[in-house]
Amino acid sequence: MKKLLFLPLFALMALILPSCSDDDNNPGGGGETIETTTTYNGKLIVNGSYAKDSVDCKVEFAEDKQSFTLDIYKVKFAEAMPVSIDIAIPGIPATANGNDITFSGDTIIPLVGVVPSPAFTFYNIDGEIKDGELKFSAVCTRGLFTFSGKEVIE
Repeated sequence: MKKLLFLPLFALMALILPSCSDDDNNPGGGGETIETTTTYNGKLIVNGSYAKDSVDCKVEFAEDKQSFTLDIYKVKFAEAMPVSIDIAIPGIPATANGNDITFSGDTIIPLVGVVPSPAFTFYNIDGEIKDGELKFSAVCTRGLFTFSGKEVIE
């Protein structure tokens, strides 16, 4: 008999708890969701003179959805550079308004491979993710980066 008294309580909790919880995929509060990890493919320009099409950049949000890591793959600073490198810029602060995200950061030491690399420090990172496109610019100790690309749909 006592077990039956708890049934209405459990039913009430099932109705109330979902409306009180934070939605981890909704940092903007607008009813939309932000993907945790998204890859974009587009054009990277370094120092205004080296341009490469079909560059992949990956955006991976932190658990709290307030910042993300930006991975830029196969970066060269000049055509004559013998190898390309992968750069990860962690902890870029982001603000969401629905599905639109703006971001900016300053003085972030990236990882080249898995090693922190102060020689490639990024300054004045500024950009947005809107309508399935990633656009950003940043000053690196090695030059100016600009990227514009579209979401890769798999």
